[in-house]
Amino acid sequence: PGHGQPPRPRSLREAPMTTTATTTVIAELARRVGVPVSSRMPSTPKPQAFIIVSRIGGGMEDWALRNPRFLVECYAHTELDAEALAETAYEAWVRMRSAKIQSTTIDTLTRYDDPDPKLYRFQFTGGVRLLAH
Repeated sequence: PGHGQPPRPRSLREAPMTTTATTTVIAELARRVGVPVSSRMPSTPKPQAFIIVSRIGGGMEDWALRNPRFLVECYAHTELDAEALAETAYEAWVRMRSAKIQSTTIDTLTRYDDPDPKLYRFQFTGGVRLLAH
């Protein structure tokens, strides 16, 4: 290093990838449904079908388990496609298990009008039991 400059680090390491309850659920659901799944609305132009997963609550069950709850919104450009996607996601949620996901809970699948008249939306809420870190 030059005069008056701090020494440069020997190596720059990437920060470790943080896994949250939301990222775990998004990854597991995406593997099972075959459409984009994220926590945000995709930019325009929108895919033909997509899912948005939002954490809506939950916490610690005990020292070993967390029980987060999610809103799962299934969008498509036709009502029939949105309902079919929601049924696929609903079934995937019921069966969703992994090294971290111990079990799931699920509530009623319902149609909700979307503010965007070009999209149709069906949604459900569900929970997962995750191993705590």
